[in-house]
Amino acid sequence: MDHRGVIFILLISFFSHTLFAGDDEKIIYPLKKEIIYSTMVRYLAIDNEAKISEKDIEGAYIIFSKDDKEEIIIGKIELIEREEKKTEMKIKFEGAIYKKNRFLKKFKEKLEEEQDIKIGG
Repeated sequence: MDHRGVIFILLISFFSHTLFAGDDEKIIYPLKKEIIYSTMVRYLAIDNEAKISEKDIEGAYIIFSKDDKEEIIIGKIELIEREEKKTEMKIKFEGAIYKKNRFLKKFKEKLEEEQDIKIGG
């Protein structure tokens, strides 16, 4: 491999954290865990036509995938009720970061619309 190939590999390694959203993100929603869970299941299955490979309301998690023309997106969501009407959502999204950001923005809009509330941020 010539020096251009080595430089290319180093650049990809350096920028991969920026390009792909593999790290967990934590978001707090001012709603009960069950509301977040049921809305997320509908958002994934109906709005995104994602395949839910595993879900559990008691364990409060969802694992999903979506074939998105350019790549297969894999997501893992865990919900933790912190206080009454305050739920932390941990999401690990294996795909381009701009897709994760769009995904979360659209989910927030769905929550706001269905629950008739305004969520900060």
